[in-house]
Amino acid sequence: MEHLTERTLEFDKIKAHLKQLALCPLGGDYIDALAASTDHAQIEAWLTEVTELKEIRGVHGHLPLGGLTDIRPALAQARVQGEIRAAA
Repeated sequence: MEHLTERTLEFDKIKAHLKQLALCPLGGDYIDALAASTDHAQIEAWLTEVTELKEIRGVHGHLPLGGLTDIRPALAQARVQGEIRAAA
């Protein structure tokens, strides 16, 4: 999406608000990487995910996500030098 459109929509303010709600640094990094989209299929997929989460919360209440921690530093320490990574 064009930078002007994101600025007009104040996308940066939305991301800043979301980042305050993140439960761990990993969530904050994910929010930082978010970009607006004009891809209809992507938008529909996101809306489906939000609808499903709302339905789950309607039945079960808030998700028990307290205590989440970012394990990326531990994974980096556990990485083996010279490893071969599979193609994604």
